[in-house]
Amino acid sequence: SRFFFASGGEPGAMPSCVSPYDEAVMGFFGMDMGNPHTVCAVVCLGVAFVCFVVGTVTGNVSQVDKLWSIVPVVYTAIPFYFAPMEPRLTLMMFLAILWGVRLTYNFYRRGGYTWPPWSGEEDYRWPLLRSGKIPAFKILTNKYVWIIFNLTFICLYQNLLLFMIASPALGAWVATKCPDGAPPLGLMDAALAVIFLALLALETVADNTQYKFQEEKYRQINGGTPREKLQGDYGVGFCRTGVFAWSRHPNYFAEQALWCTFYWFSYVANPGGCPFNWTLAGCLMLIVSIFGPSTWLTESITKEKYPAYAEYQANVNMFIPSPPMTKTKAS
Repeated sequence: SRFFFASGGEPGAMPSCVSPYDEAVMGFFGMDMGNPHTVCAVVCLGVAFVCFVVGTVTGNVSQVDKLWSIVPVVYTAIPFYFAPMEPRLTLMMFLAILWGVRLTYNFYRRGGYTWPPWSGEEDYRWPLLRSGKIPAFKILTNKYVWIIFNLTFICLYQNLLLFMIASPALGAWVATKCPDGAPPLGLMDAALAVIFLALLALETVADNTQYKFQEEKYRQINGGTPREKLQGDYGVGFCRTGVFAWSRHPNYFAEQALWCTFYWFSYVANPGGCPFNWTLAGCLMLIVSIFGPSTWLTESITKEKYPAYAEYQANVNMFIPSPPMTKTKAS
């Protein structure tokens, strides 16, 4: 067996098998660059700082969006680097890369990446908030309040979230420090991997459906067809077919469930204890503070823009896919 000190992963005389909580505290507050917790924390703060400076200087605060599909892969790679080729971390690294490649490609084909990299379109929701067009956020029209909002929520909080959703890899890394090492891969790992891949497939189908719908809608509009002459869902303005007939946001559902699935790898790596550890916070942050308010804001804007959206809301679940309550009109 390999033996480790609790603080940094160096061979030592006294073996210890610390809890994910203890290792996190030592890593985050011990400033030991031999500990992946410390490295992740430094990277997270560094990325947040760069996003804030670039967003403030350019006036485009969507800098985090360009890194959304990249930094969680980096946070998974850091504990993998500290325990190279450990089977469970290797599996988690593989899944994170698949997720990152797919989402990066989707962001790229929608025009998310431009040159220079800090340019490009800003998320349409930020100008609406900044201009005061959303009554509940009128306070953000004050430039100093907006700067604080940009620093605390857009940059710090969102980067913390991206770190936290990948933090179960740190929980899996802690298990490698036990005298007997981490438990071998088993049926639970296989089941989690299959669920993760199934959710990734659903997210891919949903994004492809939405992308093709928007491309065709604007092809017709740019080709000279008046909006009032568009047929079917193109005339309604939004997609209600395929997976969107079962969920208003199937991609959001898959994204939330996918990272909740990822969390359970940290428990499988540390069996016998409480099934909940600090890395669960990433799932909760994703569900409660991002997809909840973000979806509410998105739907408020969509409902104001497309009158038929209210009927769609009444008939189709927001997240969890299920058969529609009634058939929406194909006007």
